[in-house]
Amino acid sequence: MTITKREVYSDPVDTKRIDAFRTSAIAGLSDSKFDAILKPSKPKKLISNITILGFDTEFTSDGKLLSVQLAGRSGETIVSKIFYTSELDREKLFGYVKQFCHENGIELAQNVVLVAHFASAEISRIRNFLRDFSLRTFNRALEGSTEIEYFDASGRGNLYVEGTAEVEKYKLRIVDLFGFYPMSLDAIGKMHGLEKMSLESVGGQTEEFWKSSMNRLLVEHPDIFESYAKRDAEVAVLAYTTMRKFYQEDHGLDVLRYKTTPGLANAVFRT
Repeated sequence: MTITKREVYSDPVDTKRIDAFRTSAIAGLSDSKFDAILKPSKPKKLISNITILGFDTEFTSDGKLLSVQLAGRSGETIVSKIFYTSELDREKLFGYVKQFCHENGIELAQNVVLVAHFASAEISRIRNFLRDFSLRTFNRALEGSTEIEYFDASGRGNLYVEGTAEVEKYKLRIVDLFGFYPMSLDAIGKMHGLEKMSLESVGGQTEEFWKSSMNRLLVEHPDIFESYAKRDAEVAVLAYTTMRKFYQEDHGLDVLRYKTTPGLANAVFRT
């Protein structure tokens, strides 16, 4: 069988028509759309019924949990507490939140916000966090949110079995300070006059040594461990609440509605 090669012919290109089209298209271009001025947007309503706390964890170099730290504002005073534990889940974390607020006279609202710096480290310490939390990333910042049904069974076990007990429902949200302050927590603390504690020369060792041996610091210098551990949560709640107050008073914006500095800056520009 002989295969014959078929030649394909096309009409000559009509360059005059192409040039005419290009000329017409260029003439129709306009930059008038860039002269439009965006109308100021109306600020979103400030969020109420909220409790904001600082949140941090300490763990060993191989990832074993040592403690959970919470901090809050009682008036103008920063209060904090450390909870020693080797495991953490959503319910246990909320139990610490409830205990901390009760002990420090902080009202526990239906919406609880825990502020962590580089929150992926803290969220990853929570067992089943992928199942129990809805996670979203914003650049290098990570945010997690969940809902909790809480029932205090002490002295009311029969009510729960009978189905007559009231279950309290809360929304728990972990926000990342790193989305607004992409810098070390040490630098953030200095900005707000609440510097992190140095571990340099403790027990004749360097700070790098202790940071990689937090379990030894806990055993050999428990008081120093506690002060050092609580400071991160204290800085987180101070920086976040101070920032929130500033944008509320100066721009009518609630930082809780934004995840990062660019998003907040755009809202400031539009208001």
